Amino acid sequence: MSNSDYRHIGVHPVSAALGAEITGVNIAKGLSDEQFEEIRRAFFENLVIMIRDQDLSEEQQCEFAARFGKLTKSAGLKGDNPIFMVTKSADDRGNNIGGHWHADGTQMEHAPLGSALYAMQVPPYGGDTMFCNLYMAYELLSPGMKAIAEQLIVVHSGKLAYSGKGHVVQDLLDRRADMYDFEAGRIDSEHPLVRIIPETGRKVLYAPSPMAYYFKDMSMQDSEPLLRYFQHIAERAEFTCRFRWTKGALLLWDNRATYHYALNDYYGWDRIMRRVQIEGERPFGPAKPAMEPVSSPFAAVRAADPVVR
Repeated sequence: MSNSDYRHIGVHPVSAALGAEITGVNIAKGLSDEQFEEIRRAFFENLVIMIRDQDLSEEQQCEFAARFGKLTKSAGLKGDNPIFMVTKSADDRGNNIGGHWHADGTQMEHAPLGSALYAMQVPPYGGDTMFCNLYMAYELLSPGMKAIAEQLIVVHSGKLAYSGKGHVVQDLLDRRADMYDFEAGRIDSEHPLVRIIPETGRKVLYAPSPMAYYFKDMSMQDSEPLLRYFQHIAERAEFTCRFRWTKGALLLWDNRATYHYALNDYYGWDRIMRRVQIEGERPFGPAKPAMEPVSSPFAAVRAADPVVR
């Protein structure tokens, strides 16, 4: 779908693989139904969209994100507030949150559909976020490997990820003990390696670290080489895009069809982001069918195309 197919917003791709910037909207002033439907269509078309120069309160950010689906807390977050502050101070020389290829909350039974992340304070340079296209990762597989992949179920384990001192996830959470309930995040779920996205009817390769630990009915030792192989395919440079942050930018990504990587290259500067998360369906695919019928008015958007673009 080209930019000319949109009548109420501007859609400007940032790479051939995925990602687009949206122009011509002011979320705080309200969106017409026509504008929102085109934003929603651009989201599923491009997997990641950024809308710059927004001035959003918590309520306005939540209201906008909730138009995509029910809001849900990040796994292990304390309290009932869906707001998750992603912060790193100028004097913090350690790891950042999300500083590796991953998808959010995959240990949850209803793994998140996506997130809306709002930039409140950003460094003058650095701190970009990268994304990769999991449709393309699946399409790269040979027919024989697709047949193997479509039989596999991955165990996503918060119990192992939050396993104590020395683990990168646990070490990061220890620094934010005021925000996290560790026990609530220690949950496991089984999701198919090849997942179908209901809005497009297409398949993705869904094995994001750090929660994807091993294949069902396999040992961790047997699982690791094949699991890493699938993860590395998704992270190929030609399957990625990169967004540079500006204050007031709102970024939305499909957490089911992408992995993302928050670059930790802004030492000496504060970075303050506000995130809300959108609940998704139970992941389903050839190895684990949907538990209930799934239909979507967007199912034909790009279903016939071998890649997103």
